[in-house]
Amino acid sequence: MSLRINIISNYVGNVFAVVINFILVPIYLKYLSIEEYGIITFFATITSVFVILDMGLGLTVNKEVAKSLAMKQDSKKTANVIRTFELLYWLVAVFIGSILFFFSDLISGKWLNVENISREKLSLVVSLMGLALVFRWPISFYNNALSGFQKMINLNVIKIIICIINILGVFVLLSYFNAKIEDLFKFLTLLYLINIFLLVFSVWKTTNLSFIKAKFKKEILIDTRKYIVGIGLFSILGTLFTLLDKLVISKFFLASELGYYSLVSAMSLALLQLVYPISSALFPKFVENYTNKKFEDCYLIFKNGYQLVIFLVFSFSSCLIICKEQILLIWTQDEAVTSLSLPYFNPVLIGTVLYSLNVLILSLYTALGKTKMLNYLYATVFIIYSTLLLFSAYNNNMLWIAYSWIIANFIILVVSFVLISKLLGVEKIKTFLVKDVLLSFMFFCSLVVLSYFVKLETNSFLVNSITIVGVLIVSLLIYMSFSSYVRGVFKNIIKKYV
Repeated sequence: MSLRINIISNYVGNVFAVVINFILVPIYLKYLSIEEYGIITFFATITSVFVILDMGLGLTVNKEVAKSLAMKQDSKKTANVIRTFELLYWLVAVFIGSILFFFSDLISGKWLNVENISREKLSLVVSLMGLALVFRWPISFYNNALSGFQKMINLNVIKIIICIINILGVFVLLSYFNAKIEDLFKFLTLLYLINIFLLVFSVWKTTNLSFIKAKFKKEILIDTRKYIVGIGLFSILGTLFTLLDKLVISKFFLASELGYYSLVSAMSLALLQLVYPISSALFPKFVENYTNKKFEDCYLIFKNGYQLVIFLVFSFSSCLIICKEQILLIWTQDEAVTSLSLPYFNPVLIGTVLYSLNVLILSLYTALGKTKMLNYLYATVFIIYSTLLLFSAYNNNMLWIAYSWIIANFIILVVSFVLISKLLGVEKIKTFLVKDVLLSFMFFCSLVVLSYFVKLETNSFLVNSITIVGVLIVSLLIYMSFSSYVRGVFKNIIKKYV
C-alpha cells in the first residue's frame, strides 16, 4: 500500500473520529451535568495515564512487524512476535481493571472532588471504568500491529464503524432511555469488546498468520529488551507529561472546573489528529528505510512530512485562535460554559501547537531506536513542568497551569531540533528551519498577538459558521503559499486532473 493512500486513510479515520467526539460533547452537556462530564473526562485521563504500563510494547510490535516486512521474514516468526506481545498486553489489561475495581472507594473518596454525586454512586462508576478498561487497553496494541503491516485502510474502517456505534448508542441511551452515567460505562464496555473482536480478526487474517499455531517466545522479548526499555521509559514520561495538568486539576480543583479546562484541552488536542495520521504512516517507512540503510530517504520523508504538518497545524490553529468563541459556542451550545472555558483557550492551544510540531521528530527518533537523548530531555522537562504545576495549584490558579504547558513544550521543541540536527545534519536542518518553518511560525505568532485585541462577536449560528469556514479557507491558502512541498502536491493534482 502506498504511503499517500495510508496517510489519506488515516486522515479519513481520524477526522471522522474527531467529528464524532466533538458531536458527543454537546450531547453529554445536554443530558448530563458539567460535573458528570468532568467524570467522563477523568476516565479519558486515567485511560491515558495507564498508557505508562504499555512500556513501549505497542511501538515495539509496530517496529518489529514493519522490520519483518522489510526483511521479508516468514509469517511464522511474525505471528510469534504478535502473540508474545499480545499475551503481555492482555495481562496488563486485567491488572489495570483490577486496580480500579479494588481501589474504587479510595479513588472516589480521596481523589475526585464532587458536590452533587454520592460517594456510593461514584465508587460504582469507578469500578465500571475498570471493567471498560480491560477491553479498552488492548485496542492500542492491535492498532499498532495493523500500522506495522501498513494496513491503514483496515484500521480506519474499524475506527469509523466503532465511532458510528458509539454516537448512536450514547444518543439513544441518553435521549430515549434517560440513561445514567453508570449506564454509559456499561455501554462503553460493550463497545470496546466489539472493537477488540474486529481488530483481532483483522490482524490475524493479515498475510495468512496462524492464530492457533502462534506461540509466546521469551527470546523475542530478550532480543528487543533494549528497545523496550528505552521506548518504555519514554512512553511513561511522554504520557505523564501530556496528562499531568489534568491530573493536578482533578486533585486540587472541582470536577466542574476540570470539565471547563478539559473542553478547551480537547479542542486544542484535536490538532494532534492532524499530525498522528502522518506520523503513524511515516513510522514504518522510517523503520523500513533505516533497516535498508536508505538514510537520505529518511531525511526526505521527514522533511516533506514536516512541511505537511506545519501547513495543517498552523492553518487550523490560526482558525481556532481567531474564532475560538464562535467555535466553543457552536460546540457546547451553552454561553455560560463557553465563557468559563475561554480564559484557558489561548495558552492551552499555543502549548499544543508547540507539542504537535515535535511529534514527527519523536516518530523519527523512536523508529530508529534512538531514545536515550529523548528520555534525558523529557525527564528534565518533566521535573520543570511538575514544579510549575504544583506551584500553580498551591496558588489556586488554573490559568498558570495552562501557561506552564506552553513553557514546557517550548523547551522540548527547541532542544528536539538541536538533537535532530545532529542526526540529520546541522546544515540541512538549518536550511529547513529558515525556508520552511520560520515564516509560518512568525505569521502564527502575529495572529496570536492580534487575537488578544480583535474579537469577533455574534450570536448567529449561520454567521458564526460562515466566519469560521472563511477564516479557515484563508488560513489554508496563506500557509500553503509558505510550503514548497504542499504547493508541489497541489500543482501535481491540478496537472493530473485539469
